[in-house]
Amino acid sequence: MTYIPIYVVIESMKDVTKTFVGKNKMITKAQAQLELIKLDRNIEKKVVEYSNELGQYNKSIVMDELQLLWDKKDILKKFI
Repeated sequence: MTYIPIYVVIESMKDVTKTFVGKNKMITKAQAQLELIKLDRNIEKKVVEYSNELGQYNKSIVMDELQLLWDKKDILKKFI
């Protein structure tokens, strides 16, 4: 069985806590920095994937995924 990630639009810091560490748990600055490092790696992988894609449709899908990662990164930066 494969799991498909569900992307949620993050609107507040409360949502960041739920998204990254689960419901009703607090996120510390150290955890936020760790998540930021993970996001940076994922962004780098997506940029490489984008450059390797040939079709415009596939590039648009990868760009949407990149936008979600950048949005999460911006919110985490505000937290730190």
